[in-house]
Amino acid sequence: MGNIQHPVAEPDNVEELYLPHLDWEDSGLPDDPHHGVTVPETGHLLSHQQEAALGTAISPLAQSQSHGSDIYLATVQYVQHLLGLQ
Repeated sequence: MGNIQHPVAEPDNVEELYLPHLDWEDSGLPDDPHHGVTVPETGHLLSHQQEAALGTAISPLAQSQSHGSDIYLATVQYVQHLLGLQ
């Protein structure tokens, strides 16, 4: 979307972009561009009553000025409260 609204011109000389002094094999970048994310299974942390209370207290569709990070943080704090971790 950003490139559509603010296009970036292609460089005149692509050869100038080549960086021969960089060893890309030892750069620390993953070899597989689709390495993915592994999320461990945790089981059910909340009881049915706690899940209902969470659903009543926090709406995932609420308005957000921070792209949902405020809703996420409120959810984490609420779950910590429910589990007695706070």
